Amino acid sequence: MPNQYYFENRYHPTDNPNGTLAQPNLGNFSSARRQIRSSNIFYKSADYLRLRTLQLAYNLPAKWAAGAHLSNARVYISANNLFTITQFLGRNPDATATDNVLQNGFSQANYPIAKSFLAGFNLTF
Repeated sequence: MPNQYYFENRYHPTDNPNGTLAQPNLGNFSSARRQIRSSNIFYKSADYLRLRTLQLAYNLPAKWAAGAHLSNARVYISANNLFTITQFLGRNPDATATDNVLQNGFSQANYPIAKSFLAGFNLTF
């Protein structure tokens, strides 16, 4: 998560009373303990809505297919992963599945999901 986002949204009694992130409280901890201390800065909503697959197709009229010695002809376009609606700040809101119980659901620099587009014909002879 970007540091600028944290500092713009952290709670401070006078500077930002409406902040939603915890105010840092490092106390007298060593440097190593400060780095592993739990905070709500590390927990974000990963709710999302994603359109995974969309296909549009048109069956050509039987008369046209018969003229080309076909019993059926279909034209289609297909798209995968068209869009994702989310407020998640990372690349991909899908959590990383691991065998480690302590890290399951942790976003470990997940790769963005690639979009793909296909166009084609289905011809039945």
